[in-house]
Amino acid sequence: MSIQLYDLNSFEQTTTCTRQVASTSQIAGAHTRLISCIEWYPLDSGMFTTSSFDCTLRVWDAESMAEACQFDLESCVFSHCMSSTGAHALIAVADESAYIRLCDLRTGAFAQSLLAHHSGCMAAAWSPIRPFVMASGGTDGTLGLWDTRRADSQLCSFGLTREAGKAHDGSVTSLLFTGDGTRVVSMASTGAVRVWDINCPENPVVECQIDPAPKHHSNAQSGALQMALSTATTRHTTDFEMLFCPGANNSVAA
Repeated sequence: MSIQLYDLNSFEQTTTCTRQVASTSQIAGAHTRLISCIEWYPLDSGMFTTSSFDCTLRVWDAESMAEACQFDLESCVFSHCMSSTGAHALIAVADESAYIRLCDLRTGAFAQSLLAHHSGCMAAAWSPIRPFVMASGGTDGTLGLWDTRRADSQLCSFGLTREAGKAHDGSVTSLLFTGDGTRVVSMASTGAVRVWDINCPENPVVECQIDPAPKHHSNAQSGALQMALSTATTRHTTDFEMLFCPGANNSVAA
């Protein structure tokens, strides 16, 4: 499996209209199975990270396209995330195990493991304003909020008063925080999208249903499809956030 980097500011007459600037396709020892997640280092474009179904998380030098560090998770990795605050260098990894693993970029070692769910974890997200607070979602439909500094690290579980007693009926495949850090948005394999207030986690404050992606795109065979949140400002409105969700037939719901 290869990784391609493209320069979106350099347009050429190609089928993609962008210039490929680097590739790992010729690097020995690169990922051997599906690459499930890729992220730039939040504070420096000279580094990015990838995770894969080959059970590894890898850190890359974007200039040389050389591997700088590797973590062996011993489980298929669905996704990973880094804090945008820059307060620490921990990478939260969601994989087939019931644990969220925290990998420390500074030491190259595992810093902590959180027993987060009854089965696999598919999604994790750091709070944008509270550096050590994160959310995680599992294949069992549960959604939790954690403070990694505490011995009793779980702050709350979402959706406990719902009929199912959990946040979703299907696997939680994608998670993110809103920009102010007060709400968590979750998407499930059933196509349910729910917005949760972290101070009132019993029931979602907003929920909607989109056509779910085909099953083979949203289960453990192909990893988790990720949502994206964009903040925009117009002449007539203050900042607002637009949520983009992958759906059926290669569509994106906004």
